[in-house]
Amino acid sequence: MAQPSTTRVAVTSNINIQVIDHDSMALQAGQQPVAVRCRNFAVKREVLIKSSGYFRAMLNPKYGFKEEKTKTIVLKEDNAVAMEIWLRILHNTLVQASYNAEASTVRTLFIIADKYQFAPSLLRGWFQVWFPRWTQIHQDYRTHLREYKNMVWFCLFFDNAWAFALVTRVLVYYTIGPVTVIVPDTDGLELSIPDAIILRLNNVKRRLVTVLDRQLSGTVDSRLYVGCGQPRHTWAACTEALREAGVLPLYKTDTTRCMRDVLDRLDEFYLAEMDTCSGCRAKYHDYVHQDGLWVWMYFDGLCLNCMDVDALKYNIENFEHRFEANSYDAGCRIVHGHASWYYSYPYSEASRRQLLERRYRHYQAQREGFAASALDRMVGNIALQ
Repeated sequence: MAQPSTTRVAVTSNINIQVIDHDSMALQAGQQPVAVRCRNFAVKREVLIKSSGYFRAMLNPKYGFKEEKTKTIVLKEDNAVAMEIWLRILHNTLVQASYNAEASTVRTLFIIADKYQFAPSLLRGWFQVWFPRWTQIHQDYRTHLREYKNMVWFCLFFDNAWAFALVTRVLVYYTIGPVTVIVPDTDGLELSIPDAIILRLNNVKRRLVTVLDRQLSGTVDSRLYVGCGQPRHTWAACTEALREAGVLPLYKTDTTRCMRDVLDRLDEFYLAEMDTCSGCRAKYHDYVHQDGLWVWMYFDGLCLNCMDVDALKYNIENFEHRFEANSYDAGCRIVHGHASWYYSYPYSEASRRQLLERRYRHYQAQREGFAASALDRMVGNIALQ
């Protein structure tokens, strides 16, 4: 292996760190480790001592470690890319290349933080810049779905509302079968994701099927009214065409395809015989495309602000205020609609339904009271005449 060049991390350095990266496959197989990469980093001793208890002990003269005298620290079996990111974070010298890391590097950063006693919270600023760049490169959500499943825990840890909303939205629309997440394997660190999050994501996924079914079939009468009336040009014929296109039946969405697959087929749906009929004033394919767009825009992802129980001192009052004002993202860090608020809110679904039913009964009572008072005024006016 050639002599590695030195990367200057600190503006003024007084100690070197040599990172020897070994073949991970050989290590996992229990074979003799083979060095595949070796890099030197010129850093500042004082920064290491301030940021890490591990290096504070290593560079303390009273313990007599050789690194304190040789001014060179050799770190074996560490990822050189992840270590450089950490060293640049500690020295506040991040460069553009620091944000080009792969998703697996995020996991490695946590392993290094645990090993060398760095504060993982220092990664928050780096993650905030890195994640949008990573998503720009990995927009093929079907191909990279597993990596997005790995991101849920990191988005929660860094309290990144935008990233968490995007990841949960991707999982709902692109997962075939039940929505699952992957807790990162960080070599002994016990990490977990609340079961309530997975439950809510699966509730949203089932709700999307219901919403699409309602959109496709809920306005049959109005669509038939504007048709030409020919048997082959009815909504029933359109439904059969949807079945042939693979959109229906919708129950298969949970087992053999994701919601995005169904919506893609809706985008491609076209019924030529209705478009060429002079008597058809209804463009059924336009209706279908609008239905698909509605379902695609229905869920904006889970909202961390709406999920924060501690920030909502008066949960019921806040719930009712947002419901009455139709301001579902008031005070939130992301823009979202009713569905994101409803499934993010820190109540069980049964409790949310009870509150909604109570609000509905309240509106009904207000409406009936208004109607009664209007009738009284009308009767009074007639009597005066």
